Amino acid sequence: GAVGVSGAVFVTTGDTTAGESGAVEIKTGAGVQGSGGDISMTVGTGNTGNGGDIIGVAGETTDAAAVGGEVSITAGAGTSTDATDGGDGGDVVVTAGKAFGGNAVSDIGGDVIVSAGAATNAFGGAVKVTSGFSDATSSGNVEVATASAGAVGVSG
Repeated sequence: GAVGVSGAVFVTTGDTTAGESGAVEIKTGAGVQGSGGDISMTVGTGNTGNGGDIIGVAGETTDAAAVGGEVSITAGAGTSTDATDGGDGGDVVVTAGKAFGGNAVSDIGGDVIVSAGAATNAFGGAVKVTSGFSDATSSGNVEVATASAGAVGVSG
């Protein structure tokens, strides 16, 4: 609204005391002679305070010998087998936020933080980075690099 907050949207399933709670599924339909629809999540812009977050948290479990829920992001497969130029797999892109502030010391870009899970008694989780396998030729590269420095400074 002109003054105050805009409305909120909540999609929830009910709790249960015996059995599984319901699922929430957001899905677009298949496209015939066209592409499938996108699913987009965007947090609105504010002019006071920090920007809003997008937070995804998988479910925890209290069951013995069970595993907490997985967060899985998988890009789309390119399933065309055309020999001239078949389908390519989609990318998974994770990019931290750009800093537009004018202070050359304190206005830094956001970090990309990848952390494995901690453990109370056994080993902590591993961080695994693996290139793609090819049925026919070479596997993909694993590249780790720092960006070039700006007008003043050194590359990290």
